[in-house]
Amino acid sequence: MKIFFPCLLFFLLFGLSCAYSYDYEHFEYFRIPTDETFFLYVNVAQINDNGTIAFLNDFTLPTVAIWLWDNTNLSSYAYTPYITNFILNDNNDIAWRTFSPFPGDSRVYLNGIQLNLSLLSDMNDNQEIVYSRINDIYLWNGTNNTHLNMLSGKNVKINDNSDIAYLNPYNNNIYVWDGVTNQQITTNTTSDPDILYFAFNNLSQCTYINSSYELYFYDGSVTQLIASSFDSEYLDFALNDKGDVVWAGYDGNDSEIFLYSNGVVTQVTNNDYDDYHPDINNHGDIVYTDNGTSIIVATPVPEPSALALCIFGACLLKKLRK
Repeated sequence: MKIFFPCLLFFLLFGLSCAYSYDYEHFEYFRIPTDETFFLYVNVAQINDNGTIAFLNDFTLPTVAIWLWDNTNLSSYAYTPYITNFILNDNNDIAWRTFSPFPGDSRVYLNGIQLNLSLLSDMNDNQEIVYSRINDIYLWNGTNNTHLNMLSGKNVKINDNSDIAYLNPYNNNIYVWDGVTNQQITTNTTSDPDILYFAFNNLSQCTYINSSYELYFYDGSVTQLIASSFDSEYLDFALNDKGDVVWAGYDGNDSEIFLYSNGVVTQVTNNDYDDYHPDINNHGDIVYTDNGTSIIVATPVPEPSALALCIFGACLLKKLRK
């Protein structure tokens, strides 16, 4: 009996790892239920670690609606003209920016409350917001709006550790500032293609696309090319805290969703229409737009070996209790 319990504990603990160990070659797909007569054009979906999904619906331009899916219900969150971008964090906070054709009338909102800001680049789980204005970088911490005059750049990002990443426009490299040290993490030269956009995670890893539409991943020490079939029409990609990258790539026919995980590239979708605007959370759930008419969630299936061990451990426990 003394031998059984350590073995049982091993099976259960290893089996429970199936919640975090996935088979990225197999997915289950779920279409968020929407009324296609009302949702004329859906785009830019984001998913957080709670499984909450936010997306835009351009149902009567210029008015745009932000919608939320909470794994059960679909509800409208905000109707406002000219939404340029929005951010959903893991606490279900939503920040968005509206743009007006009238000078000085751009506004930023957080959970429906207007802030004394006019620009929005990124927001972390602490509700800290960063943005840049003519390469001047600012940090808003909920109370103070601070000009970080030691930094200069664009495409500013902030992670949950309050590390700030930005693209230096003068040498076209990505830098990370941790509050003390300003570290250059890419090694672009003047002869290299320009970096256009990048994503940044809590491990200070990043993935970026250049003007040759090549997608690179920096894992904290090494930068490697992970895709050269990037769809130039949809400059969409995302990075989670496990170093998994998703993007919209061209497969020779149309735009499909691809995943890079642990050195392996997997094609997530394969159909005859465009899939784009992907995002991925830390559980490996992928959300994307299906031809501009639907929001799809691709959930990785648990590893069969881990699932089998979990079932075996549960059965063994039941037998021992008898």
